[in-house]
Amino acid sequence: MTVASLAWIAYKTGWYFYALGPQMVICVLLGYLAARKTAGDLLNWLIVAFFAALVPLAGVLVMLGLWWRAGAALPAGPPQDAEPPA
Repeated sequence: MTVASLAWIAYKTGWYFYALGPQMVICVLLGYLAARKTAGDLLNWLIVAFFAALVPLAGVLVMLGLWWRAGAALPAGPPQDAEPPA
């Protein structure tokens, strides 16, 4: 087996991953999980996931990064304007 054939196998595997749908499913799942993690608008996250899935192979990495950082800016405690329990 030569290096050229290994590159061809990697190219074909990546193309099938993109074209046959697993990338779309993974990106949309990560978008859904990011929406739940941030309690954000589900439609906005799914639109971002759809557009990320259009980028072959890198779309999954983009969505993984967005999901990873999704809840980073949320405060750790209860909201500041919440009333204390009586």
